[in-house]
Amino acid sequence: MSEIDLDSIHGKLRVEGLRSHRAPFIVGKIRRVLWPFIRSYHLITLAWVRDVVLNLRAEILSACRDVVSDLRAEFLSITSANHEQIINEARTTSKRLRALNAEVLAIGRENAEIRAVLETKDAEIRAALETKDAEIRAALEAKDAEKRAVLEARDAEIRAVLEGQKSQLNELVNRFDNTPQAGEFKDSRVDSLLISLQQADFRLTQMEGVTAGQGQGWSADLVHEGQFGVAFPIGNAVCCRSAFGPIIMKQGDLITRELIKHGGWDTHLLIWLKAGAKRGSVAVDAGAHFGTLSCAMAVHFSTVHAFEPNLANYVYLCANAALRPVGRIIPHNVGLYSEQTEISLAQPEQQEVTLEAAMSLEQAFREVENTGGLVFSPQGTGVNTIKAVTLDSLNLQDVGFIKVDCQGSDGPVIAGAMETIRRCRPIVVFEWEKHLSCHQSITLEAVQAMLESVGYRVQVALRHNEKQADYVAIPQD
Repeated sequence: MSEIDLDSIHGKLRVEGLRSHRAPFIVGKIRRVLWPFIRSYHLITLAWVRDVVLNLRAEILSACRDVVSDLRAEFLSITSANHEQIINEARTTSKRLRALNAEVLAIGRENAEIRAVLETKDAEIRAALETKDAEIRAALEAKDAEKRAVLEARDAEIRAVLEGQKSQLNELVNRFDNTPQAGEFKDSRVDSLLISLQQADFRLTQMEGVTAGQGQGWSADLVHEGQFGVAFPIGNAVCCRSAFGPIIMKQGDLITRELIKHGGWDTHLLIWLKAGAKRGSVAVDAGAHFGTLSCAMAVHFSTVHAFEPNLANYVYLCANAALRPVGRIIPHNVGLYSEQTEISLAQPEQQEVTLEAAMSLEQAFREVENTGGLVFSPQGTGVNTIKAVTLDSLNLQDVGFIKVDCQGSDGPVIAGAMETIRRCRPIVVFEWEKHLSCHQSITLEAVQAMLESVGYRVQVALRHNEKQADYVAIPQD
């Protein structure tokens, strides 16, 4: 049905017929003549139009009510179905939540039970461990007391032997000092007694090493002659058992065999080493080799400066330093000399061991039997060139002991340490090898004169043979 604009029709019927501006004269006349006749028809027409419009409006309203009613019914139907579905889903979800909650509660109860069981087990284990720990501690204390008693008994025995040997030595010296044959006889007897005294002192030092080793976590134990063969290989190296803890050595080396057999090297120096420990807390090991004596020093000194120019030896020295408390042994891959210079592997004719002219350091280290016998010199071959400094340039403090074993360079090393010796007053032990030291500019007499000039007395510690002897310089204050 098309829309009818009643207001427009009514306006046209009323206004258009009445406006006078279109044909004022004609309209006015016609209006006066015809209006009385058509007025009733005009009003009837208006009423009809009004009725038509009202009926049309009623139809439209009725149609709208029907559409709205249908839409509402459909909406209510859809909403009711969705509402039912939502309620059902909510009920299902609620049931699931209640089931999960029950499961969680059950798991919580199980966890509480497990926790209670674990706490009970933990208490039982703790009690068992404490009981076992008490038993072990008691056993260890008993074992320690037993070992201590054995050590004290052996210590007393060895000290008695030591005192007896000292008495024999004093008696011998007093008896033969003024006889014409005293020189030759006394040399042999004195050396024999010195060796006996040094062996006894080594046993005492070994006991001290055992005690120190136990405090530092070593598997130290008192060992007897011939029992030092307890060693195990590590590639080309071997870990040896000693009175001063484990020591890493090169397999087959001369000093390694001596260490495995007797448990030490240069043990005659231990008596002087311990005397030096009373004079200062720092020790110097010049020509440390693998660190055999450095490890003995580490038992008595808080710091040991170990100098080794041979790089191959230095690797073993570092390994042995790593087995001690941190900072106890400080390795230095430098040489010591009378001045700052560079040294390298000496010429074959200046060596104590047999070397070929073009032999590298690695080949020499691999083939020679005594790696500690390799000589280094400022006039060397250029093989393994390394810096050398004076000991005085390091300005070390509280030095109580200096050991020098530098294969002929002992004189220059001592010359470069005289200020340290004068200032710290340490015990100084050094080796002198005539066939090696002849290549240096400093003689034994010059070394003795230097040391005596600062208040030291120099004497033989042990004479190995006609060409080689160890000396000790003792401060006279």
